[in-house]
Parts: sequence; structure tokens; C-alpha cells
Amino acid sequence: MKIPGHPDMPIRLAAAEAARRAASFTGQQPAGRSADAAARDGDRVRLSDRARELARLADVIGRLPDVRRDLIDRFREEVSEGRYVIDARRIADELIREVRLPQPRSGASPAS
Repeated sequence: MKIPGHPDMPIRLAAAEAARRAASFTGQQPAGRSADAAARDGDRVRLSDRARELARLADVIGRLPDVRRDLIDRFREEVSEGRYVIDARRIADELIREVRLPQPRSGASPAS
């Protein structure tokens, strides 16, 4: 079942994760260089405002609950009271739309 949400959500979550990782960057040094040598040479990491904002958003997203308790409680109540109605046709239509099965050509019979 597809959970409704913004179509760019996976991309946004990946960007937020990348920004979070960038924000926690520890400044790994190339082999053979000590941290002291790097500090003397002035190696620095500077994050853009956008990267900092993405890191902040990643932190906010990370604190959101994995489960929407309000929806679970609502559906549990509807099922227990017999009010939860499953529209099989709508579910089938959505599944077909998601899979985007090729439509039969006009005049062609479906495969057996």
C-alpha cells in the first residue's frame, strides 16, 4: 500500500541524510598526515548555509516518530466498530496505476 506523501520525499530524505553526515564530518586526513600537521597546514571544512539547513532538517526529521499513533488508533477504532470499509476496486485501480501495466492495444485480446 502506498502511503501518501510528497513525491520528492525519498530525495529530500536522502539529501537530509547527506547533509547530516556532512555536518558531522570529522575531517579525515589522507594517509600519512597527522591531525596536528593538517591543523598547521590550515585544512578546514566549511559547510554552506544550505548544507547547515539540510543538517538541521535532518535532525528535525530524525526526531519525528516512526509511527503515527493517531492514525493507528483511528483505524483500530473503525475496525472494532465495523466502520472500516475496504474499497477493493479503488485499491486495485491504484495498484494498476502504480505498476503502470501496459494497456492492451485496441482490438488485441488480453494474454491468457
